[in-house]
Amino acid sequence: MTRQIGFVLLLVSSNWFHCHCFAATDFKAPVNHKPNFHNCGEYKPTLKEEQEPGTSVLRVTATDPDQSQTIKYSILNEMREEQLFAIDEDTGEIFSAYIFDRDPPYRDTEFYITVRATDNGLSSLDDVCTIKVTILDINDNPPVFEKDYYEAFVSMNMTLRQQVTIITATDIDDQTNDVFFEIVKEYGDSSYFEIDQHTGVFTLDKRIDRHPGEYYALRVRAYNQGYIENESENPEVDVKVCIIDADKRLPYFTKVPEAPVILHENFTAFDQVLAVFEAKSNINNDSNVILEIVRGKFEQTNSMNTFLLEQIDNTAHIKLARALDYERVTEYTITVKATNRHDLATEAVVKIMILDVNDNIPVIIKDVSYLEYELIDNSPVIQIHAYDLDATSANNIISYSIAESNQLHFTIDSHTGTVTKQNRLFDDKKDIYIIKISAEDNAPSALLRNECNH
Repeated sequence: MTRQIGFVLLLVSSNWFHCHCFAATDFKAPVNHKPNFHNCGEYKPTLKEEQEPGTSVLRVTATDPDQSQTIKYSILNEMREEQLFAIDEDTGEIFSAYIFDRDPPYRDTEFYITVRATDNGLSSLDDVCTIKVTILDINDNPPVFEKDYYEAFVSMNMTLRQQVTIITATDIDDQTNDVFFEIVKEYGDSSYFEIDQHTGVFTLDKRIDRHPGEYYALRVRAYNQGYIENESENPEVDVKVCIIDADKRLPYFTKVPEAPVILHENFTAFDQVLAVFEAKSNINNDSNVILEIVRGKFEQTNSMNTFLLEQIDNTAHIKLARALDYERVTEYTITVKATNRHDLATEAVVKIMILDVNDNIPVIIKDVSYLEYELIDNSPVIQIHAYDLDATSANNIISYSIAESNQLHFTIDSHTGTVTKQNRLFDDKKDIYIIKISAEDNAPSALLRNECNH
């Protein structure tokens, strides 16, 4: 498991998260009581991306035992220069103040805000509540073709149902949106070809009836189910299929991966062969082919050269070239092209699926210093909150614990991080207590060191 250790103490240290402190004076004289967020752990707000500023997120409520007191609400820990959220100081309703975008390159996925409720007593007291706001993905992006246009070649003696090329498109929405393909029937020479709606494999459906130097022109549309905009905005791409002499034959693959490659994000065996392609030139007396990876427009199609190809004779070995990160890219489509000396080419693809590992340490949020003038037995003192950047719940669920040496006077809720005073503090001369708190995720660590204490 990965863990961060923090302390509740008076001064802020650069080696620890921003700390909380309280004076522990156990007197019983009538004093102002602090307000309290009783339902803090139950707040689990969500906000759809692309919403206009001013969209309501949730309403928080704190209560004060002193009925005559008025509570004012404020937001403490804005981490970025631009304001992300705003709050009505009287009602506690939180609004968005920013247009969030969950898709690349911004990847707004979740944010933590700390709300303070302050009473108007002579010596004002407050309580804080840290809330995670989850940004939900919407299907607001159509697929994008990996090429601006496609050019393919067929010979006059090409057999029916033979693959001509592969059309590829990517949906950058963070949610899983399968891309489907169709030939635009109303355009050009659509009746001569078919396309697999799931894979984009483009095949010959009618006998070639044109001569070398001529071509077929058609158009392919990509779409996904549930795209929120008008269907007319689904992208289309032009496909040109050129006719070549029968003696100029296309290369073809004799070996392609039969199943997706599955890698954990901490995979670093850069010399290991992940996938193998073999191709033949289809030319007598010249067996040479050139094999290469076709770089797409997005990282999902290897725009950053995350994977490389090493060619040995007519065999291509796919290897990892750069570190993986599941939180950034979860799936790659690698297209390999084989070209013969006639400058004719064919393509094949392999999917590479990335699995999440527990490679992020929980981070304890840096809240404002906290001051308490009266400690009541079995009453909450402060709430600690941490977050984990790992993307899957197997690796990002956090539990809290308190050092055994502190358990005589304080306890902590393992789920909410709420610290509670357990009983009377016997040392009347001691008004600062240092509490050691641990935030730990629930899965074995994938880091080189199993635990990392700061």
